[in-house]
Amino acid sequence: MNRSSRAVKLGSLACAALVCALLGAAAVRAADEAAATPSEIIEAIWHVERIDFAYHSTTVRYECGALQRRIAEILHAVGANAHIGVELDCRSGDLVRHAATHITLAVPVEATAENVAAAASYDTRDELVARLRQEQLPSANDIERFPASWRTVALTRTPPLSLGPTDCDLLRSLRDQVFPRLRVPVISSGLNCGSGSDTRIQPRIHVNALMPSRT
Repeated sequence: MNRSSRAVKLGSLACAALVCALLGAAAVRAADEAAATPSEIIEAIWHVERIDFAYHSTTVRYECGALQRRIAEILHAVGANAHIGVELDCRSGDLVRHAATHITLAVPVEATAENVAAAASYDTRDELVARLRQEQLPSANDIERFPASWRTVALTRTPPLSLGPTDCDLLRSLRDQVFPRLRVPVISSGLNCGSGSDTRIQPRIHVNALMPSRT
């Protein structure tokens, strides 16, 4: 079995609501402008992470393969390398509201001496895989360097994600369980996940992520 087949009152309050809406729109525009203007370029390397997390929703069911792809798309949007391994405890075609998930991915980190040394330190599993593939593990001098910069990323507005209300529980799971492990700080979020009318509220989340520079 392939595991990879297996995350108010009216009147004066109406005016207050309008002010809040305008302030919210201004905040989103400011965040988008920040996303369009990267910070200074830094030298980065890829750092491999292996993370287990649990997706849970009381209302939304994903098809197993669709959930797998959604998780990879969101992680790629916050800087992860496109080669992301997502393993779920479900089978293709299953509709799931709960899924234990194992992720293997590479994310940019600053190419400090400490990070480079850690990237060139291998455990027995890495060495065994390299031998089986007849590959040589790179030394510290061989670790790939590339330009990167910190960017504000508005996940719900980042093409081609087009995240919607049904993705709220998945975003919350990633925000609480995965983003801290990836050192992706959440700047702001509005995740009204739940049943009934709550599921029609567009989720909102902005993060600060180290992203490979566009070439």
